Amino acid sequence: ASKEQIQEMVRLLLNLAEIPQPNDAADALAVAICHHSQRAFTNIISQGDLT
Repeated sequence: ASKEQIQEMVRLLLNLAEIPQPNDAADALAVAICHHSQRAFTNIISQGDLT
């Protein structure tokens, strides 16, 4: 995905009116979102709850 697509995804996922500035802030938030999603998925897998 392009940098602009990632920035827009972050804006939408966090329900923000504008893309976070500076641009590196959107990158950092994208990393945090990915980490959170991966962590939540790992917890579900470890509990064996795949339904």
